Amino acid sequence: MPYYLDESNNWGCNINILNTSLQLAKEQGICIRVLVIINPGNPTGQILNEESMKEIINFCSINEICIMADEVYQENIWKEGIKFISFRKVVYDMMKENPDLNVQMVSFHSISKVID
Repeated sequence: MPYYLDESNNWGCNINILNTSLQLAKEQGICIRVLVIINPGNPTGQILNEESMKEIINFCSINEICIMADEVYQENIWKEGIKFISFRKVVYDMMKENPDLNVQMVSFHSISKVID
């Protein structure tokens, strides 16, 4: 089941859109087990901020959805003043604050996308 990025919010992820997509899937009898997040985004180059990542992590925790964070473009940041933060770090920090947080995550990185 797809979810769509919010163009008006710099191609960010809108938690309301995720909730709507999840509800539509449930209505169709689809059991969502994984949410794939591509960050930085391709082809938009959008980078999720930490607050958006926390919302997504909480959404996945509440709905028992595994996060697959495709972060292979983390070395290719083209916007000045923007810093990449990995989902892995945000999940780790959130679990330190709340050890009962129930979230599963897989993070992907690749040396093939690194620019030197």
